[in-house]
Amino acid sequence: MPLDGLFTIARWGIVAVDYHLVYRIHAVAHAQLYAGGLIERVRWFVPSAQATEYCPGVVHIPVDAYNRYLELLQACISSPDQNELRSSTTARMRRSIAELARANWRFEHHWSPSSLHELLAAAKRAMAFYNFNDETGLPGRLLNRLGDLVGSLCLQQVLTPVVTPYMLLLAARAGAAATQPTKTYLDRFRNGAVFLREFDPPELVEPDHTSLIHLAGQYRANTAPETPPARRRRRRTAFQELVQATAGWPDADHTLFIELVTLACAAADHEEARHYWQARTMRNLRRVCAATGLDLRAATLLEIAQAGEWSCADPPR
Repeated sequence: MPLDGLFTIARWGIVAVDYHLVYRIHAVAHAQLYAGGLIERVRWFVPSAQATEYCPGVVHIPVDAYNRYLELLQACISSPDQNELRSSTTARMRRSIAELARANWRFEHHWSPSSLHELLAAAKRAMAFYNFNDETGLPGRLLNRLGDLVGSLCLQQVLTPVVTPYMLLLAARAGAAATQPTKTYLDRFRNGAVFLREFDPPELVEPDHTSLIHLAGQYRANTAPETPPARRRRRRTAFQELVQATAGWPDADHTLFIELVTLACAAADHEEARHYWQARTMRNLRRVCAATGLDLRAATLLEIAQAGEWSCADPPR
């Protein structure tokens, strides 16, 4: 279960990830969010690991520290003895998204150097668990453990995120704005969804009133997405059925399986929510760059943070 874009430099005794190459990122700061997240993730499992950002967007990890990280990650998703690590990782995933949501809201309503620093720190903590299910293969492992179709179908329902998929949210907000192009609905579309079109656009220009109406017609959906409460109800029902379907297993196996399902659920929700709040964070960094004259394509997170000296009474929008 290697990380995306990982390569080993034997001469230096390190493993490295260059996020400019992994995701073909335009903005240096965006690559740094991924890099900071990887450092947070390795240190979550191995607090003593000397993972560092060698240059903006490029992470170096000593081979020994990386191997230890892999050992503990493997234990987290397979060992009955690591229930505390599993539960703390699950809680950390959920907490990191809540923290990033609060940090974005605080920054948008109270522009200041301190709220910007809080936003950047929260973004790195949330990025620590990006692609967790994909890179660990945890959902596939759980499906392989089930021998019957009913249990597999229940598991697939349980692992469906309760968070509204970000592209469906974009379409729903666009649909509302297209149907009722009033200031209220256009503002909701502009401030709460339009940034989901692209995660890493190099330009700083935000759509004006006319462009918003055009975009609303372009991205609108024919049907409204299922609400999060409805998804939660569906997940609860499927989870109860899954527990019943596996009730005959030995206690130790059953406990481990349910713990891993809970972890995979948190990771699935985290992934969907992370997409949204990551895009919203990048939107806010674009606004900082537009307000301070920085070039988003070249500015580092440090430069953006240091440039946050604007009037809190009249923040740019």
